[in-house]
Amino acid sequence: MRANCGCSGRWLFCCSRILLGVATLFLATASAATFSVNSAGDTDDGACSAAHCTLREAILAANASPDADQIVFDIPGTGPHTIQPGSRLPTIVDPIVIDGYTQPGASANTNPPELGSNAVIQVEVNGDLAGCASGFWIETENSVVRGLAVTGFSIVGRECGAGFLVRGSGNNSIEGNFIGIDPSGSLERPNHMGITLVSPRNTVGGAEPGARNVISGNNEYGIWVANANESRVIGNLIGTDASGEVAVPNTVGILVRLAYGNVFGGVTASERNVISGNGQDGLAILDYGSTENHIEGNYIGTDVSGTKALGNGTDGFANGAGIAMGGHGNVIGGDTKDAGNLVAHNQCSGMYVNDDDNVIANNTFHHNGWRGCATGAIQIGHSGWNIVALRNLVTSNSIFMNEGLGIDLGTDGVTENDPGDNDTGSTEQQNFPVLSNAVAENVVTIVGTLDSKPNGQYTLEFFGNTECDPSGYGEGELLLGTDNVTTNALGNVAFTVVLPRPVHVGEFATATATDEENNTSEFSACTPIEVLPTFLPVVIDVKPGNVANVINHRSRGRFWVAILSAEDFDALRVDPASVRLGTGGASPDKYRVRDSNYDGVADLLVRFRTPKVGIVCGDTSVELTGQTYDGVEIVGEDDVRTVGCKKPRPKNKGKKK
Repeated sequence: MRANCGCSGRWLFCCSRILLGVATLFLATASAATFSVNSAGDTDDGACSAAHCTLREAILAANASPDADQIVFDIPGTGPHTIQPGSRLPTIVDPIVIDGYTQPGASANTNPPELGSNAVIQVEVNGDLAGCASGFWIETENSVVRGLAVTGFSIVGRECGAGFLVRGSGNNSIEGNFIGIDPSGSLERPNHMGITLVSPRNTVGGAEPGARNVISGNNEYGIWVANANESRVIGNLIGTDASGEVAVPNTVGILVRLAYGNVFGGVTASERNVISGNGQDGLAILDYGSTENHIEGNYIGTDVSGTKALGNGTDGFANGAGIAMGGHGNVIGGDTKDAGNLVAHNQCSGMYVNDDDNVIANNTFHHNGWRGCATGAIQIGHSGWNIVALRNLVTSNSIFMNEGLGIDLGTDGVTENDPGDNDTGSTEQQNFPVLSNAVAENVVTIVGTLDSKPNGQYTLEFFGNTECDPSGYGEGELLLGTDNVTTNALGNVAFTVVLPRPVHVGEFATATATDEENNTSEFSACTPIEVLPTFLPVVIDVKPGNVANVINHRSRGRFWVAILSAEDFDALRVDPASVRLGTGGASPDKYRVRDSNYDGVADLLVRFRTPKVGIVCGDTSVELTGQTYDGVEIVGEDDVRTVGCKKPRPKNKGKKK
């Protein structure tokens, strides 16, 4: 009898290949191993066994195993447990998952983004005794390290002093760790640097709550991205304690050098980094080769809720900015409001830009520059250092209540317009618009001029502000709208722009101008917005059912007035208590809801005492005013016919004979 494997005759070779493949898969699966660390010591006897296995022994065993292995923890006793290597731990050269949350008593964070981290860390890897070493040296790909406190690797030297040093092929993840801070999440135990990324496509943190790292208290950088491209840093607390409410500073939160295509943050709350409380800059991108990086959706200078001050620059360093941009072609914010960063309460600038071709869009900058050492919101270039930064687009941001200028081209205060806009410097010293007046009715009408280069196309952005900057030149709190203009052969253009009026328009109008090469000006001088009274016209019906609307002005009685709903107006929006009728300003003594004109839509009926209305003999109309519940003024008028007037006495034509 011949065995049958589904292939016969000349296909026997096929069968053998299938069987070989199944065997290989079985062996590969069987060779993957889990190594359990059950000792907080640092010995190496050449084996990781159930009787005794240190972290050092587990890494060595995993490196010797051909497949992606796992290291778990089961150290006896009450934690947190401290592992103190006496020298550098073995370099990780084979894919591995090291999971500190497997230690009994440990648990990953479950808090939403606005509440920080409630992770319970039970294993600390501390480098105080390790000498010149980094905590975890990853020289491979597809590895994950989570659920550990990594502290005390503070000795400076080549390839020393990082909690994590990530090299190799990339695609590694560092998630759910406390780095530079103790297992309680409150006390600094600094590494020299928290994380050093040298390989591409790594992830620090993650969108899931359990992936949130706390990277704080490190002597130099929380994260150093060096020649590491296309990595993601998302969902972390950088410079705060685990609650996200108290500063535990790194010197610099994140430093990026010669790296491109990295993403810091994201458009969802779960991807947001909180980069706050650091001694100098929150996030610094340096070098011309640092390009195409995206900074989006982060809180930079606030606590985890976004409402309390926790600014960067706490050590008084002159460059204590929320964001320091020394690279080119990067995006801060993005095309939507969700991509915008909140940059607030930072010591010097919210952001300074010392290179070209960056986009700053849809961010919010407020209460920056509180030490008064630089501009308030956005500084472009540096006059004192002769740094010229060109083609930096500043658009669709909300900029308000900063100590210095909203946008400062250099560090020399207001850059006055020059005829023909022939000067050079940061953003080509683009002239700002000059506003002559602004009037708010149902819309905002802004009139002004722009003097710039001849025959140029410019985008103007208009803003409303509740306050004017002390300099007399503005910021840009609320974007009202935009307009595109073209200058004539002399470089001049006059404009009148009509913009939708928001409910809460500011008291001052400002504007910026951006040329075709994305050079954006400073803000214009503040122009007071003249607010004209506005009313929403409504239809009223005096004495519903009485076509003639007859009113005896001498009556002591009452009558009803209907405020009618329409296709674009719901009368039930009107607050009855606000309604007044006639020259007497009578208020209603009763109201009801009823379809008074039988059109199938409910109307508001209000009743008035006739003597209070102020109708006099000969009146032909009466006016009603009021407000909707959301504060919109209404006005309506209807015809009336007065009766009860006294007839004049006939004149005496003489005595009767």
